[in-house]
Amino acid sequence: MDKELLKKFLQDRCTNEEYQKVISWCNTHGEEDLLKLIEEDWHQWEDYDAEKTGELQHILQKTHSMILEDQLDFANKEKYIKPAITSYRPYNYHRYTVAVMASFLLVLATLFVIRYFNPSDVENLGEIKRKYVPFGQKATIYLDDGTKVVLNAGSEIKYAEKFSKTSREVWLEGEGFFEVVKDPDRPFSVVSGNLTTVALGTSFNVRAYKGEENIEVALATGKVEVRGNRENGITPVVLAPGELVNLDMITGESRKENFSASEKLGWTENLLYFKEAEAQEVFATLERWYGVKFIFNKELREEWEYSGEFKNKSLETVLEGIAYVKEFRFSFKEGKQVEIDFK
Repeated sequence: MDKELLKKFLQDRCTNEEYQKVISWCNTHGEEDLLKLIEEDWHQWEDYDAEKTGELQHILQKTHSMILEDQLDFANKEKYIKPAITSYRPYNYHRYTVAVMASFLLVLATLFVIRYFNPSDVENLGEIKRKYVPFGQKATIYLDDGTKVVLNAGSEIKYAEKFSKTSREVWLEGEGFFEVVKDPDRPFSVVSGNLTTVALGTSFNVRAYKGEENIEVALATGKVEVRGNRENGITPVVLAPGELVNLDMITGESRKENFSASEKLGWTENLLYFKEAEAQEVFATLERWYGVKFIFNKELREEWEYSGEFKNKSLETVLEGIAYVKEFRFSFKEGKQVEIDFK
């Protein structure tokens, strides 16, 4: 392992990717190799003071302090380190270090989860709750502070059962509309992919489906700031009502523009809205909306576009309307499958 990387880890300065590298290396090499690395270059750590310590004690004590942290705020991914009070016997450094490092390996993954927690990989961690909405359904939930969240089909949200005293943070994959209860002392944040949307009291829509190339935040009321996560270079954007920001996940470029309520927020009132939508977008939306699977007799054409809207309509009615314009036949099969036959 790069010793500078290990140094950054012990100093709590690692990025997400760097934490992953440390954990992967430890899983492969084990505690003995990690112990050797620390013992070989322990005197090079930035806060080493030979006049005060003169031994390995200082770096061991620092490592031990990391292990002894006992106040974990999962909602904020912060950690508060309790100072170590353990005394080290000069004649027993190596033996004690092995014990410390064995424990240290066990908490490496824990430190990573706490600092760079990605709840999409975890069902439930402490007081973190999870709500998934299957295709063909929508759901409304209320958070600890009274904030209302409407989740679209195929969406997942993770949130603290009880928010902290300083902030409110949730994680979203899919699409959700948030009506945030105002609380100036606790900003409300929605983490979705590479973007974080921060608000005090407002209502806005976030669309961040896995597999889609764009993440989109549309503001209905109030004011929000949309910023990048983990130093990804995305310039923060402040939105006013009626504005949205769209982030291209491939290029990293973002653009701000105006939007119509029907187009971006209509789904919360069962309005299915398409505006110059490509075939792939149309049928992917219908799959989520109605919980079906489409089977095509040929590849979807890239130049295919459709505009239209349907409110509280059955799938059959919707397909009839689209088929009339785009000239295809459809038939319902067993197992919620729908066959599309393009002419």
